[in-house]
Amino acid sequence: MNLYAGSDEDEKDDQETLTLEWPSPYGATSTLPLHIRVEDDDDPGLIVNPSELAIREGEAGKFTVRLSDAPLGDLGDPSVTVSISAWVRPTGESIISSAPSRLTFTRDNWSIPQEVTLTAGKDVVYRNRLLPIWMNASGGGFDRERGKVDVTILNYDQPEITVTPQTVRVPEGSSNRFQVSLSAQPLADVTVTIPSFTNPDLTHNRNGTPLTFTPSGTSAWNIAQTVTVMAAEDENTASERETLTLRASGDVSKQVAIETIDNDVAGITVTPDVLSIEEGSGETFKVALAAPPLGQVTVTIASPTVAGLTLDSRTLTFTPSGASAWNVAQPVTVTAAEDENTVSERETLTLRASGG
Repeated sequence: MNLYAGSDEDEKDDQETLTLEWPSPYGATSTLPLHIRVEDDDDPGLIVNPSELAIREGEAGKFTVRLSDAPLGDLGDPSVTVSISAWVRPTGESIISSAPSRLTFTRDNWSIPQEVTLTAGKDVVYRNRLLPIWMNASGGGFDRERGKVDVTILNYDQPEITVTPQTVRVPEGSSNRFQVSLSAQPLADVTVTIPSFTNPDLTHNRNGTPLTFTPSGTSAWNIAQTVTVMAAEDENTASERETLTLRASGDVSKQVAIETIDNDVAGITVTPDVLSIEEGSGETFKVALAAPPLGQVTVTIASPTVAGLTLDSRTLTFTPSGASAWNVAQPVTVTAAEDENTVSERETLTLRASGG
């Protein structure tokens, strides 16, 4: 028996029950009901509300699903199962997950909307993404019905500047380097500017030339670009530190610390370092510093332990510059008094510096 359904102007599936009758050999009439659904070509089958969602990365959104008509109940289980698709990366991480992932409708609840929660995972793609979530029905006369909700994942990533290492140590007279990249793919080219140093002894090879990162290609966001830092020799003994702040558009910044490793050794110079003094006379030695200090330095000379030895000065003061500058030698005269013995005596004087 062939059944044909004509076209109508409404958007509703039609249902009809035919009763099949045939004579029984015992004189009675046998009957069998046949339930028929006419699937309208304009009927959505699955009613999804809303049909579009916008969800931020890491957050969730909801929609509802119901049937347009009651399931057929003539054969087997009259229920309808709606399976909801998901998006998963090849690594197994979820792009969009649904809860629940399957809905069941019966002749009792087909018209009651059931809620589905979609959760958008986070990624490193710096753009919004439009992904369809499909629903496929089976059973109860809905085997060919499908539904869809279009989901826009609103990007939550702001590309950050990545610096490796975050502290760069540079020996005086040498160089070292750090590398820069972005943490996420940008929608367009990103320019990262690197300021000049305030310390005149420090320079880098990107002075006046920013770093440019692109969404793809040879200058892609995830390909590290190198910045070389040079430290010139100076005359002081201090290891110095400066912080550079790298900046990109969108109020994005990253700091990198630059430390110079000083190769100058702080010390006291004494010339000459050996004196021969005749009794009743004196000799002079001169004192200076080996390197420029950051501030005032006081050099103290210990008192002699040999009787008859005296110093004309036991405290000397040196400054970074000026009349008492660190490299201007200051004289100290040692005098030996006459004594009555015939023994030549020896004394070692200890000089100690403080400050600077």
